[in-house]
Amino acid sequence: MLQPPSAFSEASKQLFISQSAVSQSIKTLEKKLEQPLFIRSTKKVQLTPAGKILLKHIEPAMNLIRRGESQLLDSGSSVWGSSTSARATPSAAIFSCRI
Repeated sequence: MLQPPSAFSEASKQLFISQSAVSQSIKTLEKKLEQPLFIRSTKKVQLTPAGKILLKHIEPAMNLIRRGESQLLDSGSSVWGSSTSARATPSAAIFSCRI
């Protein structure tokens, strides 16, 4: 099972965006779904029951994204014509932080 970041600051570092951008994205999603997805405290965040349900449904998609990125990275080629040795999976990181 995928583990969401324990704090929005941790998520922002993984995504290379500001903590406020992560927080705003989460608030936007919570507003759209009309319920909180996280229990917030000063040091960490935890999923609410609704957040756990949503995570259960998006995990398969996040795993597919990771596999696709890994396959592209493992192939040693790029649509830009150069190879990369990066092992990060930014697409999955974005989704994991936008639970």
